[in-house]
Amino acid sequence: MLRLIQEAPRHLPASSFAIVMATGIVAVAVDQLGLESLAKAVFVLAVLAYVVLWMIFALRLLRFPDLIREGAQRYDRGPGFFAIVAATGVIGTGAASIFGTPAAFPIWAATLVLWFAVTYTILPGLMVSKNKPGIGNGFTGSWLLIVVGTEAVAVLGAPIAKDGSTTNATVVLFTSLCFWLVGGMLYLWLITLIFYRSVFLPLSAGELSPAYWINMGAVSIATLAGASLLQVSDLSPQLHAFVPFVAAGTLAFWATATWWIPILIVLGYWRHVRMHYPLRYAQTLWSTVFPLGMYAVATRSIARAIETPFIVPIADVFAWLALGAWAASALALGWWLTHDPLKPGAGIVAATES
Repeated sequence: MLRLIQEAPRHLPASSFAIVMATGIVAVAVDQLGLESLAKAVFVLAVLAYVVLWMIFALRLLRFPDLIREGAQRYDRGPGFFAIVAATGVIGTGAASIFGTPAAFPIWAATLVLWFAVTYTILPGLMVSKNKPGIGNGFTGSWLLIVVGTEAVAVLGAPIAKDGSTTNATVVLFTSLCFWLVGGMLYLWLITLIFYRSVFLPLSAGELSPAYWINMGAVSIATLAGASLLQVSDLSPQLHAFVPFVAAGTLAFWATATWWIPILIVLGYWRHVRMHYPLRYAQTLWSTVFPLGMYAVATRSIARAIETPFIVPIADVFAWLALGAWAASALALGWWLTHDPLKPGAGIVAATES
């Protein structure tokens, strides 16, 4: 364990913040089930994981700045930096939803700053890179973390405006609306390439990692963002003018997220049952937990926003599924931590693959 702590700053990528994303949104989903004490306990774990990962990331920045620079320039790891943005937004959303804390506004501001820092360093760097691997080698579902990070800004804006934690609610909601729109456009661009890569290029069982569940998770958080904005549209004349468009777009996002679920289940069956790919702990497992939790929260939110209570049972089912997947992933993480994660073949690099 001591060796793991010493080696963590060298090996843990920015995408490791996915554990915070997953744990935080599961806490919100559990809270919506009425299990308040459990939700608070899970959320506290999310905050602790967030603090620990930031400490490790700070050490990585101080001790191994070249590794951070190298990761930011890699097509398979660069988008993972958006997990930091998304994790911060999810912490703010959980704090507002579970505890009703007025601290949500500074968290929203921090999410916004992180988004600008990551977006305008990572993406321009990848655009001008001379060593481009091509869609078949450097493009996975993890690229949709760009969408998740963008929509995380939009999601947190609504509760801030609603609880009066800022005197500039109109500005916050207008900003959130713009981020919802940008996130939607980014999803359309990226999912087109991912769909092309999946259907028209060879895809092995090893390449079909749990990160592809972000195909559904990214459009689910866009659903949550749109539904959250609809519920506070009366607070902003600019937002109110776009209500029909936001409602139609939000429903389209939810329907798309729902469409993805059976396909992802079939692909998972093909990977692990038909192709006998081993099911072992990897950091990407949390990229399955997060979409399940986000879909549950988004479904309940859109049911309230467009008055469709008959889909609430779907949210309940997925909240329980997300909790089960989170518990299984946490147990797998615990097993991995107690079985020498630095040994060859099961090491920290394998478990934290992008």
